[in-house]
Amino acid sequence: INDDLEFFNDEMGKPIEQSYEVRGGTGLLRMQAASPFDAYLRYRLGLEPFEVDSLGISFMDRGNLFHRAMQKIWQRLETQQALFNLTADDQADLINQTLEFVMNEARRGIYLLNNANFYQVEKLRLFALIEESLALDKEREPFTVIGTEVARTLQLAGLTFSMVIDRIDQLSDGRLLIIDYKTGQPSLMSLFRDPIGEPQLLLYAISEQQLGGNVAGVLFMQAHLKACKYIGMTDEEEMLSGVKALKDIQYNPYGETFEQAIAQWHEMLEQLAQDFKEGKANLTEYSGDFSDYTAISRWAQRSQDFQALVQGGEHD
Repeated sequence: INDDLEFFNDEMGKPIEQSYEVRGGTGLLRMQAASPFDAYLRYRLGLEPFEVDSLGISFMDRGNLFHRAMQKIWQRLETQQALFNLTADDQADLINQTLEFVMNEARRGIYLLNNANFYQVEKLRLFALIEESLALDKEREPFTVIGTEVARTLQLAGLTFSMVIDRIDQLSDGRLLIIDYKTGQPSLMSLFRDPIGEPQLLLYAISEQQLGGNVAGVLFMQAHLKACKYIGMTDEEEMLSGVKALKDIQYNPYGETFEQAIAQWHEMLEQLAQDFKEGKANLTEYSGDFSDYTAISRWAQRSQDFQALVQGGEHD
């Protein structure tokens, strides 16, 4: 019977013929880099995974609360010097007042915050996290926060990507540091590996350079009670404690200066956007990491078929 079957390998979907605004922003590029098939399902066919209820406040909601609180605090402070001018009591009052506002604002969408015990536990956690983050920023060279939750758009291969930059700091010499808050534990190698694991910082750098900004660093602020620190790369060494210059990072696949690197990032992300636009939808060795769609990709069956093929070859 198998002799009568014709097998056809189709890895291309329907191309996009007109420009349009991408739904999903940087998530699309991350998924397109790792598994074009999954990117096609999510961002072209609009297949959404089932929502899963979690116990307590979700990691996403916790992250959003931290982002919102930091936005309000730095809109109030604006400069590192203003942070230094606060007494310990002033700083505690600022954090408390900010959290009261942010958490009460969020109660409509996060039902558990209406429970007094959940509310208090979450407030204590956020208070400690914000204190650690502000302490980290006190160790830096002088800076001014010139933007928080900054909306930007960027054209790649005729597609419009919308993004929101958590924070943009300006140093005393006018150069910019782009900061993305992470309440998890990000990896520096996610900015270097192939496929690219965290393209958003690269997109932010491209967008700011196109607007005339002199970008001197892209950074994750790891806001985690186990270790609050900056992770990323800068144009020069010793700009931030524990952060290496781009040229000093081992296995750096980019140029040694940010100007060179940003040009490479632009080319790399432009190609990913072009692949998506053309309908490239192949499976890769990373497709199994996207568990939302393994039933459609038949990833488990592929593994079984491969194992059967190996065992059949051994018997031969």
